[in-house]
Amino acid sequence: MECSVVGYLADFKLRESSMNPERSERIEIPVLPLRDVVVYPHMVIPLFVGREKSIRCLEAAMDHDKKIMLVAQKEASTDEPGVNDLFTVGTVASILQMLKLPDGTVKVLVEGLQRARISALSDNGEHFSAKAEYLDSPAIDEREQEVLVRTAISQFEGYIKLNKKIPPEVLTSLNSIDDPARLADTIAAHMPLKLADKQSVLEMSDVNERLEYLMAMMESEIDLLQVEKRIRNRVKKQMEKSQREYYLNEQMESDSERTRRDGRRPGRKRSAEA
Repeated sequence: MECSVVGYLADFKLRESSMNPERSERIEIPVLPLRDVVVYPHMVIPLFVGREKSIRCLEAAMDHDKKIMLVAQKEASTDEPGVNDLFTVGTVASILQMLKLPDGTVKVLVEGLQRARISALSDNGEHFSAKAEYLDSPAIDEREQEVLVRTAISQFEGYIKLNKKIPPEVLTSLNSIDDPARLADTIAAHMPLKLADKQSVLEMSDVNERLEYLMAMMESEIDLLQVEKRIRNRVKKQMEKSQREYYLNEQMESDSERTRRDGRRPGRKRSAEA
């Protein structure tokens, strides 16, 4: 068991004081491989860690200002990943809580801080560590971004109405986010994206590009959900029709059987003749 997520929906908390890590051209930091999970900045999420190397990585991070770099594995099925089995872009995170469980695994609560790209990844035998650089957002067209933000929120609202698995309060939380980058990451975290798509979103430092990508993904998901809804409605109508026909047939058979029984009763016949 390795870095499994408790609850698919991430908890995005307002922790502004920790969202601006000190910038430097290059950092050296322990690296924790994740199975089928991509953690975005501002994301607060619990993970279960079971591999010995990963546990040692957490212990090293506790001595590293509680900072760790979370990087997804290219293949979740790889039990013992090597340096070539990890993506090169991950998220520098802060360890908020760490708890060793009776079965030997570790439950850790982490908070994503900032995107970073690995320039050199090494395995010292104890755990992975990396030299990495923070990814800064390039200059953007603010007017275009304003339109993208408004459209993305509207589109996500339509998506939530069709996808009953996402609680409505997520939209309320979304409307309170002023940072477009954070908005995009919040939307991404609540969508059922494949690992490759999650990673693609993480690797996009351009916020406008990220929003456009997510809008295309939402449009595709909305189309699928609308098709599913039409199919469910057709099936429901067919079932209701079949149930009505079944009930009518049963009623007719019951009436017919009652008529036959009444016709065979002598007492009923004499009463009729009298």
